[in-house]
Amino acid sequence: MKFGTIAVAGATGTVVMSADAPAACTTSGNLIHTGACQAAAFTIRGKKSQHVRIQDLANTGIVILTGPGGAQMTLDTLTIKASGMTANGQGNGWRFGNWRIDDPTGTANFWMGGTLHVAATQAPGLYSGTLTIQIQFN
Repeated sequence: MKFGTIAVAGATGTVVMSADAPAACTTSGNLIHTGACQAAAFTIRGKKSQHVRIQDLANTGIVILTGPGGAQMTLDTLTIKASGMTANGQGNGWRFGNWRIDDPTGTANFWMGGTLHVAATQAPGLYSGTLTIQIQFN
């Protein structure tokens, strides 16, 4: 995921990224946002009509991003949008639901977005974190 460039103008805010390709970002608070947003993109390959379960392996739906000097931001309220598969009990948070692959080639794609929480005194710099997604084929 790439949230573009964010500048803090003295107040707490959020950047909400859609789970689309291309993604869109909206801000709250006095955040200044420039640059393109890019949702996380995944491709899975199975068989047509195969059932798939997608979830956050840590079972939290929360990613802690770490930046300069150990500064942190939280990414949560994760969402997904899919192509080539149909939701069968979709959920959000850390459980992204059960899906059925519809594409005749067995290929499906999904994109992930979420909400980035930015503090009023957020340290400038690059931030990174890890989210491990588990795909279970049934």
